[in-house]
This record gives sequence, C-alpha cells and structure tokens, in this order.
Amino acid sequence: MSCPIIGSVGSRRQGAFSGTEDLQLGMLAAVYTSDEVSRPWLGEVQAIEDGDTVKIHWYMGGYPKSWKPMSGTNSTSSVHRESLLLRGFTLTEKSQRLTSETAAELKRLYQETDDRMTIQQERISEEE
Repeated sequence: MSCPIIGSVGSRRQGAFSGTEDLQLGMLAAVYTSDEVSRPWLGEVQAIEDGDTVKIHWYMGGYPKSWKPMSGTNSTSSVHRESLLLRGFTLTEKSQRLTSETAAELKRLYQETDDRMTIQQERISEEE
C-alpha cells in the first residue's frame, strides 16, 4: 500500500477510518460515489459529528470546471468518514478549479476504490 499524499494535492485515506483524525472544519473533501457519471463529489467539512459521520456542504462543478458552494435545502448532508477519498486540497485561486495534480490523484483514487469494490462484490458473490 502506498503512503498518504500530503501537501498541495491533499491527504488520502488509508482504509476505513484511518487518517481521518486530522479532519478540520472548512477543509475541502472529495467523497466516493459509485455513480461514475456524477463524479467528482466535492464539499467543505462543516461538522465532525459523533460516531463515524461528517457533515459536508456540497459544491457544484466538475473536473474542468469551476467549483462553487451549492445553495438550498439539499446543499448539505452527512457522509461516513470512510467515504472520504481525498481531503485538505485547495482550488485554484482565481478560477476555483481543481489543480491538474489534484484532479489526476482524485481520478486515480476513484479508480482504485472502484477496483476494491469490484473485488469485494466478487467475494460476496462467491460466498453466496
């Protein structure tokens, strides 16, 4: 397993719950979703809740697009800490976009997690 990435790209998680102790309010985070079409899911950590959840204020945007906070009743939700793929990264100052390094790392993490999920599903199917 590779080491966590720290610095301009951000921090990645290493397995369930590990590495989430450094979560801070206001930190940007990318969240795993199995829906490949709607990726990436980004938001700002608004609260670190009891148990294993984090409240996220969602952002709208895309890999090549600018990001901005969503508004309205569906703009926040709670997610499991283990679903955080990348955190602590920043957007470009003027255009509010993902840096090319962060976008590449995020795509890699989504693919890596997809591969793990496929292996888990195959194991579950074999056991049934």
